[in-house]
Amino acid sequence: MTSASQAQKPELEVVPVYFGLLWLWGMFFSRVHLWWNEASYYTYGWAVPLLACLLMYRADKSTLMVHGKSKLGGLRHFFGLILIYASIRLVAEPDPFWRLPLWLEAMILILLTLSVLAWVYGRGVFRVFLIPFLFLLTVLPWPAVLETKLVQLMMDLVTASTAEALLWVGHPAIVVGHTLNVGQESVLISNTCSGIRSFQGLLAAALFLVAYLQLSFRGSVATIVTAILIAFFFNLCRAFALSLISIEGGDQVYARWHDPVGYISVTLSLLSIIFFARCFRSNAGFSLAHRSLPDIRGLSLRLSLLVLGCCLLPEIATQVWFRFVVKTEPVSHWHIQWPVDTKPLEEPVRDVLLFDYGEIGQMVLSDDNLVRVIHFGYDGSSPGASICSRNHDPATCMGHLGTKLFDGVHDVTCEVADARLTFRHYVAGKQDSTGRFSLHVWWCPWVVDMRSGAFTDLGGSLLDKGRRFLSGKLSFERKVLLVLLEGPRNTVEAETGLREVVQKIVRSGRE
Repeated sequence: MTSASQAQKPELEVVPVYFGLLWLWGMFFSRVHLWWNEASYYTYGWAVPLLACLLMYRADKSTLMVHGKSKLGGLRHFFGLILIYASIRLVAEPDPFWRLPLWLEAMILILLTLSVLAWVYGRGVFRVFLIPFLFLLTVLPWPAVLETKLVQLMMDLVTASTAEALLWVGHPAIVVGHTLNVGQESVLISNTCSGIRSFQGLLAAALFLVAYLQLSFRGSVATIVTAILIAFFFNLCRAFALSLISIEGGDQVYARWHDPVGYISVTLSLLSIIFFARCFRSNAGFSLAHRSLPDIRGLSLRLSLLVLGCCLLPEIATQVWFRFVVKTEPVSHWHIQWPVDTKPLEEPVRDVLLFDYGEIGQMVLSDDNLVRVIHFGYDGSSPGASICSRNHDPATCMGHLGTKLFDGVHDVTCEVADARLTFRHYVAGKQDSTGRFSLHVWWCPWVVDMRSGAFTDLGGSLLDKGRRFLSGKLSFERKVLLVLLEGPRNTVEAETGLREVVQKIVRSGRE
């Protein structure tokens, strides 16, 4: 009885260490999971932590041994990394839409976790657990610029290939942007049809299979390249099938078959990459004994509790800072008061942007030119929808319909009472001899900012900017105002038209 309890006691002393690491990763995933929303390209993210745990369980741990030194000096790397992580965590809190801190946090967390495990089990943990931890990086959203360019590239390829395939079966299609016009029918190759979700999901699956099956370098490269090709092939088949269904059966048949065709495509692509990867599988295996961690002896409970306290510190410090230390400024809100009749935005637009409210209206300005105004927003009740649709700018969205937008001369800020609306300017078409464009687009992506109410660089030193940045944070409540001015105008006339629209429809305060 006594010997049994003594044998179990050293194992219990490592529990604070495990709890501290689980706390860090749990808090991290609680923020990252917003990117796994149905509006994003990372809906597979929920499965990655589970698969990573499976890789850690399967890893050969026969080379691990007790470090033998339960001293404070063995944690020097951990203490340095936890201070760096606490700083990054504090900087990441004000802007939940910012992707770079998530990548920095993840990489520091991986190093931090491995340093603690090395203190417990020795440096062999880097060889044993590095790949499973690196696999966790597949849950993160890609940098926005890279993601946008990849989506555009894949949509161009899918659109052109689908048009060619339709020609082979007797349906010549005219390509306008990412829209296929076949007779009187039009088929839009949207973001969801670009294959970016299946591409990223299948890439994550390939990386998992490489680690799980312990493939050789040649097999690993072949599996990853094949996953990319399979993702493109099956997504092309999906786009081609849905285009034929839309042309032959109409919108109702298309709506009924849209999801089943997608599920079939994803299932076949996943089965294909699993079958391919197994062809390179090594015959070597590991016994169950090699999958268990070695017994721990002589670990200091005091140091384990110190590790736990350090793991709790970053999240607690961040929450205390933004809840009790900083004094947030009141935000000046605004709303739309329509002087004309409006109509709801189309269902495909709602499916992509997942906004809580939205409508479109049009009116004639004093120069007798037509203006269309689109207004939609998020009330903050669905953070995932708000965060995943942030990068849908008009240049990207209107490009799908064949309208190519170019950046205008400068941004314009309109003030309505205390509210400030900053518009980004775009133009379309060729400039005529008088310096006018046929279409001017003004885009205001307004976010509730507890520091100033708008994205505005107020100047000052780097220290002043840092203090101002950490003096509050952005909310998931945001709204978008899009103004499309039709008719030839130069930049000055377009700005005059914008201010007339704002004066007509924008009012201060909440609705």
